[in-house]
Amino acid sequence: MDILSKEQLSVLMEYRDELCVSLYMPAFRTGPEKRQNQIRFKNLVRKAEEQLNAKRLRSGQVEDFLSSIKPLVSDNQFWSFFQSEGFCAFISGKDLFYFRLPLRFDENVTVSGRFHLKPVLGLVYNDSRFFVLALGLNGARFFQCSRHSMNELVMDKVPKNFDEAMQYNEQQKQLHYHTNAPQSGGRGIAVFHGQGGGIDDKKSNILQYFKLVDHGVSGVIGQEKAPLLFAGLDHLFGIYKKANSYPYLARENLAINPEDRTDAELHERAIGVMGSHFLAARDEAIDSYLNLAGTGRTAGDIETILPEAFGGRVDSLLVSPGAPQWGRFDPASRKVEVHESRSGDDEDLLDLACAYTYLKGGAVYDIAPGSVPGVPSPAAVFRF
Repeated sequence: MDILSKEQLSVLMEYRDELCVSLYMPAFRTGPEKRQNQIRFKNLVRKAEEQLNAKRLRSGQVEDFLSSIKPLVSDNQFWSFFQSEGFCAFISGKDLFYFRLPLRFDENVTVSGRFHLKPVLGLVYNDSRFFVLALGLNGARFFQCSRHSMNELVMDKVPKNFDEAMQYNEQQKQLHYHTNAPQSGGRGIAVFHGQGGGIDDKKSNILQYFKLVDHGVSGVIGQEKAPLLFAGLDHLFGIYKKANSYPYLARENLAINPEDRTDAELHERAIGVMGSHFLAARDEAIDSYLNLAGTGRTAGDIETILPEAFGGRVDSLLVSPGAPQWGRFDPASRKVEVHESRSGDDEDLLDLACAYTYLKGGAVYDIAPGSVPGVPSPAAVFRF
């Protein structure tokens, strides 16, 4: 599975070309449905060809345009190992971006002057996103989660377990092995101590192993801000906190032996821990809106909120899921047009506001319509 990062979303949102093709499809991990993934994708590419032909491109131009995506149609290995709920691809005459994501998309092909991103926006800014690191001495598993899904991520260059890390150490040098010993205040890199030491040496070696795991986690997470939940024994959590470099490690850990739990059990327990975290953050945003209402630091209409979100002023945004608010937004003039129904190249202005809020470092929270007196949807709290 892939992560659609903040940086990638920003590139896709700002991308403009004469023709931009967006493909979305649901996918299946097991059973006879999984064998249909490749066929479904082939049919979507055919639909893209038809839409490009309708733009009056010549046959050769259409072939050239889709040349970057065509190899995936016949890549049996890619589809055999496919392990995600959904697949999306974004194609222009110059570039190809594709992602295996934990969302079961509706089938859709869109051709316009920009990429169609609404189906993925909820994944990247939704307030229920978090990561789980299930870690023990016998190995590490790393997951991207929401309230409804859990998908394992691959960490590069991380030993399979503590023993493998120690074996590698012994192969390099019997007693001591140093790789780029850290400067004062810098990230610690693997510094293992020889076998035969006491309890302190064992803890030190575990710490170095955990630093390798932390390095693998950082390589996957990048600049994300979603919380990271540690799932493991209490004493190991204490050691991992010393190795951790990710600023959003949850203060509370899931105190279990992850080796004794299935992925489904791990997800259920993780939701139990993180549920209170998300509710507390959302309630804080609601309180901020109510306390600051009337001071000039809040707004409750899309015409005001969207330009401020684009400008990076929105600290938190509360929105009701469901019905879109169609219209157009011109970033250059920051002018907003709201339409009663969709027409032409209209965009969902609520999704745009959510995306810009997220990209500029703000937080987005779902709120049920009318659930909190005095808080409309959308409702924004400004930084200044």
